[in-house]
Amino acid sequence: MIQLPTPQNGRSAGWAFRCELVGLFLVAVAVKWWLIARVGSDLPWIDQWGPEADLYRQWLSGALRWRDFFQPANEHRIVFTHLLNLGLLRLNGQWDPLLQMAVNALLNAAGTAVLAWWIGRGLPVVTRRLVLLVVGIVMIAPFGIQNIVWGFQSQIYLCLLLSCGALWLTTEWPASNWRWWAGAAVAISAYFAMSPGALVGAALLAWVAWRIMEERRISKEVLPNLLLGGLVLLMAWGLRTPIPRHDVLVAPDFLRFAQVLTGVLSWPACDPRLFLVLNAPVLVLLVGRLTGRLQATVAADRAQLLAAWAVGVALTFSYYRGGAQDPFSAPPSRHADFFALLPIANVLALAQLGTVFERRKAVFLTGGAIWLVCSLVGIVSLLRDTLDNIHEHVRLRYQMGFDVLALRETGERRETLLFSVDGSIASCTARLKDPLFQSLMPPLLQKEIALAWPSSGALLQTAVFPPGSQDPSPLTVWRNRNEGAVFQCGAERSEPFEVLGPAVEVLAAFTARGGKAEIVFVSEDSGSRIALPCDSAPRGKWVKLSARLPAGRYRLEVSNRDPAGWVAFSAPRKMGWLGYRVRQVLPSK
Repeated sequence: MIQLPTPQNGRSAGWAFRCELVGLFLVAVAVKWWLIARVGSDLPWIDQWGPEADLYRQWLSGALRWRDFFQPANEHRIVFTHLLNLGLLRLNGQWDPLLQMAVNALLNAAGTAVLAWWIGRGLPVVTRRLVLLVVGIVMIAPFGIQNIVWGFQSQIYLCLLLSCGALWLTTEWPASNWRWWAGAAVAISAYFAMSPGALVGAALLAWVAWRIMEERRISKEVLPNLLLGGLVLLMAWGLRTPIPRHDVLVAPDFLRFAQVLTGVLSWPACDPRLFLVLNAPVLVLLVGRLTGRLQATVAADRAQLLAAWAVGVALTFSYYRGGAQDPFSAPPSRHADFFALLPIANVLALAQLGTVFERRKAVFLTGGAIWLVCSLVGIVSLLRDTLDNIHEHVRLRYQMGFDVLALRETGERRETLLFSVDGSIASCTARLKDPLFQSLMPPLLQKEIALAWPSSGALLQTAVFPPGSQDPSPLTVWRNRNEGAVFQCGAERSEPFEVLGPAVEVLAAFTARGGKAEIVFVSEDSGSRIALPCDSAPRGKWVKLSARLPAGRYRLEVSNRDPAGWVAFSAPRKMGWLGYRVRQVLPSK
């Protein structure tokens, strides 16, 4: 085994590195939570209506078995995602994708910190900080926005975390050490996070191959990884699950496969013409090691292991999704966290090449500048696409909820609903009508607590304000302070209603000035008043407001002292205690 170099500057350097990792973790969490608060919705999307809801249905009916966790979800076996989601469901008492997103952000930040710790250990301070900067840019920037705002995507982050952990433990420790055996267990487990985890086996075989070619012999040290890599790939092959409906997505011919592959390998530029330029550092490092001109180092191994794993993902993506992928467009954002390993591997390789090209600094600096410019241009272009994607999610945030509510109440299937469930509208309809699911539905899909008002002539009228609109159109779900076309001041209190706790959520909109409108829950038992924080709500836009309400009887009191403004709101819905806490922690929307 190649020995890890001793960190420079002793204990102080170690503390500085730890502080940098903690900072990276905290920034990653803050960015993800900020985006979730502004873009996320508690509406289940895409496969959540299928494999995830199916697992909950089996649990609710008492028919859940351990082998059900291992059943394929499309081409994957997402055992750890199923365990995590079911654990959150049981803890929270409610299906809450917003809670899942918040937990996924922690997983993503932890994986980012672990990756940075692995590849940064033993590097000189300047080099380490350069590598950490690149890790922060490509892993924290919301290129993978779909993974951030889809509660089902913990599989991506778990797969990355387990794959990187397995590569570290199995290549930097001998088989005589318990850490190698732990790494072997993690390598096998990575496949059950998501199918790309099996590419740990391919990366290990590649690592063994270049060690054999580099040393011109087969050493005993590499044999355990040779066997482990083969075992992981054989296991994945034996457990593969063909999906006939996905056959149309397969690359139709080798030319299309090659075009998509070179486009993906040029991430973040996503231009087939640039794939050699953007991967030149890793290629030069590999050739230099094989020709004996470059010394074998742990950092070089790490760069090539990351590159090998990412190339494996690119190969499988280009084959299985090549028929639907434009070679000159970025892959779907849910794959971005995988391909982000490519620039990380290349900047790590550049750092290693810098020590070799000391006598040819002009060549090294010119090549590095070309790589940097191409990468930055790609990042800027990808950020522009990411912002468009974020704006689309913001637009759909409540519209999708209205569509699903319409489907539940009227059976009307609106076109935009297809986007939320990936065409699986039958699964969505079945779960909305399933009585076992009613008590577990997310707040947005919960049956509202029934409210009655003491007088039919009260100022409170039934109407709806579409998001972004100030003109009410008469429907049956929403209530606002409006009589005719004249906004009136006053207060109304509902008849008592039961709350089972632990919290409720209200969807509300205001044009009344801050401090002039209130929505308050008044306890019939103690007389205590629990007001919703509505002063900072944006004017005329729907916002979600929550309150913790112990079980008991309450009245809802609505008041408006602004004759030029109105208040609109939905009746409260039940919310789980963890979901409530998450909404308190997330930045205000």
